[in-house]
Amino acid sequence: MGPIARFFAVLPQESFAEVTAQRDATPAADPRQQALSVEDRRAFAREYTRDNGPLGAIALSFLIPAEQAAKAIAPVPSRTGFHNPLESIGGGYAGILQGLNDRGLFGSR
Repeated sequence: MGPIARFFAVLPQESFAEVTAQRDATPAADPRQQALSVEDRRAFAREYTRDNGPLGAIALSFLIPAEQAAKAIAPVPSRTGFHNPLESIGGGYAGILQGLNDRGLFGSR
């Protein structure tokens, strides 16, 4: 396993469905919602990129910050609202990199 693959191996590997179930089971006012929201974005981006490859990664690289911009400009229905957008964007980009790693684009897994 190469150094990049080892780095991604320490990141959470829960599926999007698992993270979404945890998020939905947690009350909206619970402070853990913020962390679960970031994990939700990471898991979605990882699975989407893994399933759609580099073109999916390119699309998400524009859509992730666009979602946060939309939340900043207009009220968008959301469990967590517009809190800590950089953390949310970081979670999405980490998921993109994980998805590319899952496809083997960073060398041996």
